[in-house]
Amino acid sequence: MSIRFYNNILRIMLVVIVLCLLGTTVNFVKYYVSHRGCLSCGYNCFYNGADGHLIKLINNKSATDPSFEDLESFLINDQTNKIVYDTDKFVCADYAEVLHNDAEKNGIKAGYVNLDFNGYDVLHACNVFNTTNAGLIFVDDTGSVDGIADDGKVDIMINESYCVYSFDGSFKLWCVENESTEYLYTVKEYNIDW
Repeated sequence: MSIRFYNNILRIMLVVIVLCLLGTTVNFVKYYVSHRGCLSCGYNCFYNGADGHLIKLINNKSATDPSFEDLESFLINDQTNKIVYDTDKFVCADYAEVLHNDAEKNGIKAGYVNLDFNGYDVLHACNVFNTTNAGLIFVDDTGSVDGIADDGKVDIMINESYCVYSFDGSFKLWCVENESTEYLYTVKEYNIDW
């Protein structure tokens, strides 16, 4: 390796350190690049949007964990799930990005969750909120091709199927499945980025 290569690495490290130090007083924007839709750094994996843009998670340093009721109220008013799903323009990573940033802008601390499934070569993204009175609540805000979709709640567990339920838990909205065989894919791994 050349000295030029190492100098470039040192410059990048310095920029990251400075941004992290500034992150205590300003919003810190995270950019992620991708391979197969994600950048894999060990266990971490972050997406590009459907149109190829880099996902930008904007954290609000003054955001706080919501109560379950405050989260529910925020989701009722948020219209992210009404955006039309389009494999070329807007997919799960985009929904998770928008919901994360909207929540943070409204003072609600949000997490971005990326998932990998057993036997399924498609990755997925959703959000998580650490509520003050109900613990971690995973929210899937992925819309539909007709723009009619509900906010969904999901319990994420390794080697269990990924099924999204109505926010009150009374009925199933959808599952990650093989449509021709109705086989439910199970979660291989997931990562939360706060």
